[in-house]
Amino acid sequence: MGIDNFADIPNGTPSLENRMDILWTYGVDTGKISRTKFVELFSTNPAKINGLDYRKGHIGIGYDADIVIFNPDKVGVITAEGSLQGVDYSPYEGMKKIGTVEQVYLRGKLMVEDGKFIGKKGQGKFIKGKPFGLCYR
Repeated sequence: MGIDNFADIPNGTPSLENRMDILWTYGVDTGKISRTKFVELFSTNPAKINGLDYRKGHIGIGYDADIVIFNPDKVGVITAEGSLQGVDYSPYEGMKKIGTVEQVYLRGKLMVEDGKFIGKKGQGKFIKGKPFGLCYR
């Protein structure tokens, strides 16, 4: 993409959709990190770092009920062809993956089912974060 038009060049490296699978495969499944650490890395810590931990990163009363249902039993291979990112390559092409996201809930409403977006565009909400002082927490 972008060979004839600079504006069509994709930004960065496609891989966001593979983060969870890769960390499960090469972290949890190999015993290098625990399931608890996995949740910290994908949910708790990003909410804290972005100053959103007062309503994100935890399942509890008063929180947004943003929930990811991850199936750790599904095995597959990462391919650009199977990518949801709409680019023609993957830096992880051909890598084995264990696990997949099956459902995503946004504030308690189902948005993703079997890897497909089924929500309505515009249901997201901007939430202003609070400053995070890496040295102060």
